Amino acid sequence: MIILAQPVAYLMSMANENGMITTTTMALVSVGIIGLFVVSYLITIRLFARKDL
Repeated sequence: MIILAQPVAYLMSMANENGMITTTTMALVSVGIIGLFVVSYLITIRLFARKDL
């Protein structure tokens, strides 16, 4: 996820300069990022809950 941060920030900056960013777009991007963090958290919890690690 950290690797994707820079390209996404660049694309968001370009879209903002061209006037393509709306409130709906920003809300969807924010929800998507939070969703990725939640999924990552759940996967991490599941992997490290195993006793054989």
